Amino acid sequence: ALLRLPCKLRSDVAAQHSSWSTLTWEQRFTVVERFYGGPGSLDDFLEEQAASAELRPASGSRSPECHRTASSLLPSGALRNRAGHLGCRETGLQYQGPTGSDLGAHQPSKSSSAQAVSLPVRTMPPASKVKFWDPADGERLKRIFDSSECLQVMVGHLPDHLVVAIINAMRSYEVRAFDTLVTQGTESDRFFIVDRGSFDVLVQRGQGPPSRIRQYGQGSVFGTQAFVGSPQLAPASVVAASPGRVWTLDRTAFDSILKAPLGERTIGQIGSIMLLINGLAGPTIVSMPALAQEAGWLSLCLVQGLVAGIAVACGYMLLGAMRRMPGNASLEQRIEYGAVAKFYLPRALYVLVMVCYHANCILTLMSLIIQSGQVMDYLTLNLYGCAPGWALAPSSGYVCGTRIDSSTPFGDSVVLSSSMVLVAIFCLPFALKNLDDNVALQYMAVIGLVLMSITWMAVLAQEPSFPRPLPVATSSQGSLIGTVLFNFAFASTLPSWVNEKHPATSVGTSFAAAVVFVVLIYTMIGIVGGMAYEPFYMTDENLFSKLNAGSSRLGRATVTAYPMLQNFTSIPVLSIMIRHNLLQSGIDPALVLMIAVGVPWLVCVPFYTGGGFDTVSEIGGLATSSVVNFLVPAGIYLLALSRTGGFSYD
Repeated sequence: ALLRLPCKLRSDVAAQHSSWSTLTWEQRFTVVERFYGGPGSLDDFLEEQAASAELRPASGSRSPECHRTASSLLPSGALRNRAGHLGCRETGLQYQGPTGSDLGAHQPSKSSSAQAVSLPVRTMPPASKVKFWDPADGERLKRIFDSSECLQVMVGHLPDHLVVAIINAMRSYEVRAFDTLVTQGTESDRFFIVDRGSFDVLVQRGQGPPSRIRQYGQGSVFGTQAFVGSPQLAPASVVAASPGRVWTLDRTAFDSILKAPLGERTIGQIGSIMLLINGLAGPTIVSMPALAQEAGWLSLCLVQGLVAGIAVACGYMLLGAMRRMPGNASLEQRIEYGAVAKFYLPRALYVLVMVCYHANCILTLMSLIIQSGQVMDYLTLNLYGCAPGWALAPSSGYVCGTRIDSSTPFGDSVVLSSSMVLVAIFCLPFALKNLDDNVALQYMAVIGLVLMSITWMAVLAQEPSFPRPLPVATSSQGSLIGTVLFNFAFASTLPSWVNEKHPATSVGTSFAAAVVFVVLIYTMIGIVGGMAYEPFYMTDENLFSKLNAGSSRLGRATVTAYPMLQNFTSIPVLSIMIRHNLLQSGIDPALVLMIAVGVPWLVCVPFYTGGGFDTVSEIGGLATSSVVNFLVPAGIYLLALSRTGGFSYD
């Protein structure tokens, strides 16, 4: 009788009764009656429900009373699960029957739940009797997919064309009364959508008759848990109570659709290491000497090591969450960062995370653009005596910068530099290609970084003030932490990489080699560079401006070569990441192109001169990188564990 009451009515009372879980069925029913008017207040409603809930007998030897009698044996509550075999919206009552391990013990054997269900059930009809659904049913299925929470867990992160392919692959079965669609205690490899008919959900406990805990009708969805997490034993049987029709799709067909190739996966082990190194070894290397002077050499080592370890852990967590997405156990699908966030997070939080993600990518891209343009400006200054540009503030007009004591030849004026325009002309064509098309450039960048690092340390060691003592550690750690967070924020780039890496490429080897390499290079440059000059961390100067103002031609040449080999190869990669994520989210391609290619360059202009580069680095590290590369991967991984860890029983 209690189960015939509306779910909301029961759950409202349960929420206000602290000892609800300890009450018997009779006590609970009495509590509900008191809450809604006293004894007898629910009699009329129950009589109507009882009349409409009569079940058809299986045969002449089994009376309609069997199911009503069996309902009294139902445990004190109803099964509750998320997007599983019993559907998405179960009753609000708390189940206090067998635990997950108890249900797992119901293996097909003499005591299996499948044999204990004493109903004249039949299995699904053979494949020869499968009827392909009429194309006119497609729209109805699409509406069910859009509105069902169960199905949104499965396909909500997928692009529309894959959802359509899944719908097209579904098949319809004509079901007879007492056909069994799901058997308790066995693994189910398909999900179902009810087109017409009624289907009972039956739970077998011990040796008694099965208990009906609910009934599915038109539009109901069940069996999706087998597609979301690891294989699970069905905690209940689903049996047709009347002739009907269902749509269904098995796991093999579902996986084959998701694993359909969208392009070649050709990035090998060495290429992956080079790609990750180049992604980590960004423009912040020029800030390391000043940070070593400000924060201390020991702080530089410890903070980099700690943040690098956390970054690797977050990378593993993000990939772990990706592996727990439907059909992606071996990272077969092409799933971008945005699709992972969309799959696990609520809508509002997903939007917030993606705003942070794209802001982080754009800030990183801006730092690469700014540094590249600044270096090109000084090259032009050395060759021609000044660097041309167009002043925007405080006055407008043509300007040719000549300063050598600032991060750019233009000082603090707002200028559209001709060098930044040249960088755009070189990089934009590569930004329109795919990630694997840029791997060859990554080899050049890493080899060049090794050669230039050796050159820098040799040049710095020849400075007159070398070796100046550095502090071990100071109280000024904010800039160091922000910059290092910004530098090692690489988790958000991993989905784009695994989408194009070769299946045999080791994730662990790629992580270890890339992180160790970058930590060593950055630490050596920071310590040696900090010992080479008088403290300059209070100014807007950096390693490149120091080298460019020095007497070594080789040092000045490396300042020019670094962005050519490092930044020019990273700018297209970031643009590709932004473009792929926006495209997978369904945004218009023209708007995607404008955001991924145009916006970062325009926003760079006001930050180009003065301390703009350091501002962008610190904002990127503390405000956005820490969110999308550290907090979100950890949070998503915890959600993945809770969502795919199996059924939840109270």
